[in-house]
Amino acid sequence: MVDVALAGPLSRKIRNSLLRQLLRHGDCLGDRLYLRSLWYLKFGTPLNLKTPRTFNEKLQWLKLNCRREDYCRLVDKLAVKDFVASVAGRQYVTPTIAAWDRAEDVDFGMLPRQFVLKCNHGSGNVVICPDKAALDTASAVSALSAQMSVDFSRIWREYPYHDVPRKVFAEELLGAGEPIYDYKFFCFDGKAHYIQVDIDRFGRHRRNVYTTSWELTDLEIEYPRDPSTEVPRPEVLDEMISLSEKLAAGIPHVRVDLYLIGNGIRFGEMTFFHGGGFEHFRPESWGLRFGDLLRLPAKTY
Repeated sequence: MVDVALAGPLSRKIRNSLLRQLLRHGDCLGDRLYLRSLWYLKFGTPLNLKTPRTFNEKLQWLKLNCRREDYCRLVDKLAVKDFVASVAGRQYVTPTIAAWDRAEDVDFGMLPRQFVLKCNHGSGNVVICPDKAALDTASAVSALSAQMSVDFSRIWREYPYHDVPRKVFAEELLGAGEPIYDYKFFCFDGKAHYIQVDIDRFGRHRRNVYTTSWELTDLEIEYPRDPSTEVPRPEVLDEMISLSEKLAAGIPHVRVDLYLIGNGIRFGEMTFFHGGGFEHFRPESWGLRFGDLLRLPAKTY
């Protein structure tokens, strides 16, 4: 396969075609060449790994040069629960109802009327069940089975997912099925700096980014912002910031996701490579601003 990062300008149509081929057949490429090629096809510019400056560039550098064994446990949505409980307290953890090795093994008969089914290595694509009597179990199993086959360590070269022992698990349905906000805390060197809130994620997806003082920024990350939608400042914002910083301690960068049910905080997940490091920042100056916050550590293989 040609290193498209060196191939010069390409039309968007050709880039999209090559991108599909790369995602489908890129297993034969080493991580560095794969990421350089993927970067060019996504952004149309060479990937700067020698002197990375933007947030996304530094995320690619971290994938290649800072490989920590503890990240595998922290991206595992089941294993991370014990970490959260030990660091911050069990009250922040949503209890697991049951777990299975395969989607086909899910025992719907033992599940309560309302629940959520997830893959512990996955990103999104959860099965939300507000009423088990109305659930199409065959479609749920099919969706989960497809998710189980996805390898994020291959698609975006997010190495921590490679060794996660894949499972399907069930949790209680937070908020009784009503829409709830997902607060994503961008932490750098154990300090929270910005908070992303997604709006209508499964419909007309918008995304607002706030400071830790709850001031709406003009930043758009991949999706448009929505200044007309006022996301209330959480009454327990200080506690949420404190929790995210406890979990992020000792880590150059991690995004800590939290849910708010009333004034009760529940942990969601920890993400080390937001959007795989391939989401657009608008204005572009924000990519540099986030990049300045991410201090690269010494190389660790």
